[in-house]
Formats: sequence, C-alpha cells, structure tokens
Amino acid sequence: MGVLEKLLEARVRESKGIDIDLVSLSKEIFELVLEQNTLFELLPEKLHVIAEPLTGIHLPMAGNTRMKNKEKFYNKKAVLLHDGITSAALSAHNYIYKTKGFRVYIFEDGYVCILTPHALIDDRGFVLANEIWDDIGEFFTSRLKNIFPLTELFETIQSHDNENFEEVCISTGLISMITNIKRPFKKDFCLEYLLTPPDVDYLSDFSIDTRQALWDIALSDKFETLNGVEWQSHAMELLVEANVTPTPFQIIDYINRLRRSKNLDTQQLAERIDALERNLSGSIKNIGQELRDPVFWEKIFNKNEVTSSKAVRLLKKDSSAQNLKFVVIEILQIFKSQVEDRGLWKELWFDGKPRHEKTVQNLFFSMASAFCNAYDLDITPEANAGNGPVDFKVSTGNACKVIVEFKLSTNSAVLHGYETQLEIYKRGDNTDHAIFVLINVGSLGNTLVKLNEKKKKLDNRGRPTSEVIYIDGMQKASASKRKY
Repeated sequence: MGVLEKLLEARVRESKGIDIDLVSLSKEIFELVLEQNTLFELLPEKLHVIAEPLTGIHLPMAGNTRMKNKEKFYNKKAVLLHDGITSAALSAHNYIYKTKGFRVYIFEDGYVCILTPHALIDDRGFVLANEIWDDIGEFFTSRLKNIFPLTELFETIQSHDNENFEEVCISTGLISMITNIKRPFKKDFCLEYLLTPPDVDYLSDFSIDTRQALWDIALSDKFETLNGVEWQSHAMELLVEANVTPTPFQIIDYINRLRRSKNLDTQQLAERIDALERNLSGSIKNIGQELRDPVFWEKIFNKNEVTSSKAVRLLKKDSSAQNLKFVVIEILQIFKSQVEDRGLWKELWFDGKPRHEKTVQNLFFSMASAFCNAYDLDITPEANAGNGPVDFKVSTGNACKVIVEFKLSTNSAVLHGYETQLEIYKRGDNTDHAIFVLINVGSLGNTLVKLNEKKKKLDNRGRPTSEVIYIDGMQKASASKRKY
C-alpha cells in the first residue's frame, strides 16, 4: 500500500477513534516531502535593511536583490509546511508593518520546527528575525520515536487555526501540510520572505499532484473493495473538510464507472451519486470554475472519438453550411446531455434562482471552443454583422456559417427572438442556417409548443427555418428520489 493510501485510510480510522501507527506514517509522509528537492529554499535567520534618505538611495544592478545591508541565512534549506502568520499595520507606535503568529518548516536534514517571524517595517527600515521555538513541536523525522512531538506540533497548529478546537488530529494535519506547499519563486525583496505577491502565489506541482492522487485513491474501486462503501464516502467527506477538492474530470470518471458497474442496480447507483453530491457540497464553487475552462472539456471528450463522428466526416467531404449545421447540432446535443443528465444544470442556478443568460453562453462557449478546435472550426461569441450581436457564429469560411442563439424560458421575448430577431441575424450574416436554443429554467408555460408551431408553419411554407433545441435546465431532485 502506498503512503498516500495509508494516509487516507488513517484519516478515516482516526476520525472513528481506531488506533493507528501515526508515528511510522508521519515519518513516511515527511520523507516524501524531503524527496522533493526543488521545493527547498534558503531561509533567512536575520535580515535588516536600513532606511536611507531618498537622495542617498542607489538603484541596484539588474538581477541583484535588494537585501544588501545585513543578512544571515540558516545553513540548511527548508520548506514551509504551515503558514500561520498575520500582520498589523499603521499603529500608534508609528510602524508600517508588523508580523504576528508562527510558521512550521522542515529542513533538508529532516528537522521539523516552529518558527516565529518577528518582522517590523518603520521609518528606520526593515527587520526580520526567524526564531525557532525551543522544544515545542520540534523533532528530527529520523529520530521520531513516539507520538508526543507530533501531538504538540499539530495541537499548536490546529488550536491556532480553529477556535472550536477540541482534539488534535494528526492525519488531518499531515494532509493539510502536503496539499498546500507553495511553488518556490525568486525573492528580490525582503518582504517577499513574509508576503507572497499574487503573481507568484501558486501551489507547487507536488501539492497539486498529491491532491489529485488522494482523490484518485478515494474514488478508486480498490479503496472501496478494501474499506467498503461507507468508508469510501467518509474519506471523500473528510478530504473536502480539509479543503482538498477533486477535479471535474475525476468526478465524471467516477460517475461513469458507477454507471458501467454490473454490481449496482438503479436505486443503488442513485444513492451513490447522492452521497457523492453531499460529500462535495463544499467544493461546488471550485468545480464550477473549472467547468468554464475549455481544457476541462478537452479532457472529458477524447479528441479522436469526437472527430470520428458521422457529422464531422460528412463535413470534411462536403464543406457546406447544411453539413456544418449538423455538426453544431451534435455539439449542442452533447451540451444538452451534460445539463440534463450529468448535473451541469446546477451551474444555471444560484441561491434557488436562475442565473443570467450570459452564464449559459459562457458554459456553452467553454465546451464548444474545445470541440471547434478538434473540428478545425471557428466559433465567435457575440458576432455582430451590423444588426446586433448574435450569441455565437460557427464557421469554416466566409460562405459556410451557422448562427446560434440562446434564450431562457424566463425571457418574455422568446417567440420574438425566434420569429424576428434570429431572422434579422441570418440576413445580416448572409446565411439560411441558424439554431435556436431554449433552456427551461421556469415559467415555460406553452412557450415550447408555440415555438414548435411557428417552426412547423414556416416549414409548410417551404421557407428555410431555424432549428429548435430544447434543454431542460430545471433544478432536479436527488437521484435516489427520482422515479425511473
């Protein structure tokens, strides 16, 4: 069993009060960090920059650091495992900046300790001193023999971070440490040893990979077989509590594996999906942000499979607007399936109310752009040919184009949009081919019936009509409560 599998299983066991060998596990986890040579950086013991009159300041040479007054670094490089410092500013004592709190580091020789960064900026300059706490929470990983140093360390961290702290949880602390290590960056200013600028404030590749690996383990058939469904569900819940969230790709892959399982009936499948939804309730916002990333859709739909579709093959043989329309319809049908069957409808709602049409457009564009790249098509949002902006124009050249218009059912201008507005857009873009997408988010009434009646009348007159695609975006009950 790998060390991350041991860690996740230990987290579940610890939450249930089951005894485990946390000393051996902790040594393995710290050893894993020690193997990440690229994460270790020089750590200042003392820094002092003396303020000078403006006229006496000389600009540094290009590439030089600004810390040229007094500096002393620890002999060993270190990795920041936990950042518990805050700051105060502009006090009655005339300082500009002052630190409070502590940090936890591991040095490259395996020494783990708590440091207090004493830093001050005032009219005399900048001073920083990283002082190691004596005895409390300090140990060499190779010499760790019992639980007490670990208990001291994580009790210090968890009681500081949580006002409702009751009992130390070592496995939680280990997960938090290895999933939140930041990417190193070149520090050109003293203050960067305390405050990380936003443009370089990123998780390390090690922590990103660790997050995904923990979720791969939690969602795996192996973990379920070894520990049971209840423990698997609890492991997911505990990861979310630790602010470690899965990627959308991992979630969809897990759901697809459940659907392919021959051991689950419909009710069991629904219950498993319900449990997943409950466990991930705290990470929906992060997942929603990733759903707007075209790279996500490229991963979900294998490019080779997508480009082998019948509609695409037909378009490659005959690059006509009619064939292009079939491809766009295929893309919209996949989008429809994601909304209706795979939970994307949740992104259309906020606090029980439907979001703006722009949200729908953004979601579709994120998905469609990945497909259009695979199909070698051009997609233009809010294309304006002189008669106002249509939502999307998809084309393979000036003569081969299809326009797409989205409307929510709550929009009172649905019928006008189809009968009049879309026709104006078609004339402006010099095309007969358009697709009108109606998304039901409430107040639908008989709008869809009227819409299809208008399309049928135009069909009977022999005029080129715009296709209608209906998507049910209504909020849905939990899977286990639906009737099949």
